[in-house]
Amino acid sequence: MNPPKIESLNHVAIEVQDLNKALHFYREIVGLRELTCPPDAISKGIRWFELPEGRMLHLIENLNVKPTERAHFALTVSDVSAWRAHLALCGNELIEPKVNLYDAERVFVRDPSGNLLEFVRWL
Repeated sequence: MNPPKIESLNHVAIEVQDLNKALHFYREIVGLRELTCPPDAISKGIRWFELPEGRMLHLIENLNVKPTERAHFALTVSDVSAWRAHLALCGNELIEPKVNLYDAERVFVRDPSGNLLEFVRWL
Protein backbone atom coordinates (compact mmCIF):
# COMPACT_ATOMS: atom_id res chain seq x y z
CA MET A 1 0.00 0.00 0.00
CA ASN A 2 1.36 3.43 -0.95
CA PRO A 3 1.11 6.33 1.51
CA PRO A 4 -0.75 9.50 0.51
CA LYS A 5 1.28 12.18 -1.28
CA ILE A 6 3.40 14.67 0.71
CA GLU A 7 3.33 18.10 -0.90
CA SER A 8 6.26 19.83 0.83
CA LEU A 9 8.08 20.47 4.06
CA ASN A 10 6.20 23.05 6.16
CA HIS A 11 8.52 23.68 9.10
CA VAL A 12 11.36 22.40 11.21
CA ALA A 13 11.11 22.72 15.00
CA ILE A 14 14.16 22.69 17.26
CA GLU A 15 14.52 23.02 21.00
CA VAL A 16 16.69 25.75 22.51
CA GLN A 17 17.89 26.23 26.09
CA ASP A 18 17.84 30.02 26.12
CA LEU A 19 15.16 31.53 23.90
CA ASN A 20 16.61 35.06 24.04
CA LYS A 21 20.07 33.92 22.90
CA ALA A 22 18.49 31.79 20.18
CA LEU A 23 16.32 34.71 18.99
CA HIS A 24 19.43 36.89 18.71
CA PHE A 25 21.36 34.19 16.82
CA TYR A 26 18.64 33.42 14.27
CA ARG A 27 17.60 37.09 13.82
CA GLU A 28 20.93 38.91 13.92
CA ILE A 29 23.50 36.34 12.79
CA VAL A 30 21.53 34.08 10.45
CA GLY A 31 19.28 36.97 9.35
CA LEU A 32 15.91 35.24 9.53
CA ARG A 33 12.74 37.30 9.86
CA GLU A 34 10.66 36.50 12.93
CA LEU A 35 7.01 35.82 12.18
CA THR A 36 3.99 36.60 14.30
CA CYS A 37 2.93 33.48 16.12
CA PRO A 38 -0.15 32.85 18.28
CA PRO A 39 -0.09 34.35 21.80
CA ASP A 40 -0.56 30.87 23.27
CA ALA A 41 2.64 29.74 21.54
CA ILE A 42 4.55 32.79 22.79
CA SER A 43 3.44 32.10 26.36
CA LYS A 44 4.83 28.56 25.97
CA GLY A 45 8.26 29.75 24.79
CA ILE A 46 7.73 29.19 21.06
CA ARG A 47 8.80 31.51 18.24
CA TRP A 48 8.53 31.19 14.45
CA PHE A 49 10.94 32.34 11.73
CA GLU A 50 10.41 32.64 8.00
CA LEU A 51 12.43 30.46 5.63
CA PRO A 52 12.32 30.64 1.83
CA GLU A 53 9.45 29.12 -0.16
CA GLY A 54 6.92 29.37 2.67
CA ARG A 55 8.85 27.16 5.09
CA MET A 56 9.39 28.03 8.74
CA LEU A 57 11.78 27.39 11.59
CA HIS A 58 10.15 27.02 15.01
CA LEU A 59 12.15 27.54 18.18
CA ILE A 60 10.84 25.85 21.31
CA GLU A 61 12.40 26.73 24.65
CA ASN A 62 13.38 23.71 26.75
CA LEU A 63 15.81 24.41 29.58
CA ASN A 64 16.82 20.73 29.68
CA VAL A 65 17.53 20.19 25.98
CA LYS A 66 20.70 18.29 25.15
CA PRO A 67 21.72 18.67 21.51
CA THR A 68 22.92 15.66 19.60
CA GLU A 69 26.29 15.21 17.94
CA ARG A 70 25.17 15.13 14.30
CA ALA A 71 21.44 15.84 13.97
CA HIS A 72 21.02 19.11 12.07
CA PHE A 73 19.10 21.07 9.48
CA ALA A 74 20.59 22.71 6.40
CA LEU A 75 20.03 26.00 4.62
CA THR A 76 20.88 26.28 0.92
CA VAL A 77 23.03 29.36 0.22
CA SER A 78 24.69 30.76 -2.90
CA ASP A 79 28.06 31.63 -1.30
CA VAL A 80 29.46 29.37 1.41
CA SER A 81 32.71 31.38 1.57
CA ALA A 82 30.75 34.52 2.44
CA TRP A 83 28.87 32.59 5.15
CA ARG A 84 32.15 31.23 6.56
CA ALA A 85 33.52 34.76 6.83
CA HIS A 86 30.29 36.18 8.30
CA LEU A 87 29.88 33.43 10.89
CA ALA A 88 33.52 33.67 11.96
CA LEU A 89 33.31 37.48 12.19
CA CYS A 90 30.28 37.06 14.48
CA GLY A 91 32.37 34.87 16.80
CA ASN A 92 31.02 31.45 15.82
CA GLU A 93 33.21 28.37 15.72
CA LEU A 94 33.11 26.87 12.23
CA ILE A 95 32.75 23.11 11.98
CA GLU A 96 33.91 21.35 8.85
CA PRO A 97 31.81 18.48 7.47
CA LYS A 98 32.47 14.96 8.78
CA VAL A 99 31.55 13.53 5.37
CA ASN A 100 32.83 15.08 2.14
CA LEU A 101 30.30 15.30 -0.66
CA TYR A 102 31.64 15.56 -4.19
CA ASP A 103 28.90 17.94 -5.30
CA ALA A 104 28.52 20.34 -2.36
CA GLU A 105 30.40 23.04 -0.49
CA ARG A 106 29.37 23.18 3.19
CA VAL A 107 30.10 24.61 6.60
CA PHE A 108 28.46 23.93 9.96
CA VAL A 109 27.99 26.00 13.14
CA ARG A 110 26.21 25.44 16.43
CA ASP A 111 23.59 27.85 17.72
CA PRO A 112 23.80 29.04 21.36
CA SER A 113 22.00 25.86 22.50
CA GLY A 114 24.35 23.59 20.59
CA ASN A 115 22.01 22.76 17.70
CA LEU A 116 23.95 22.02 14.53
CA LEU A 117 23.16 24.17 11.48
CA GLU A 118 24.57 23.53 7.99
CA PHE A 119 25.04 26.07 5.22
CA VAL A 120 25.30 24.27 1.86
CA ARG A 121 25.82 25.17 -1.79
CA TRP A 122 25.20 22.39 -4.30
CA LEU A 123 27.71 22.49 -7.13
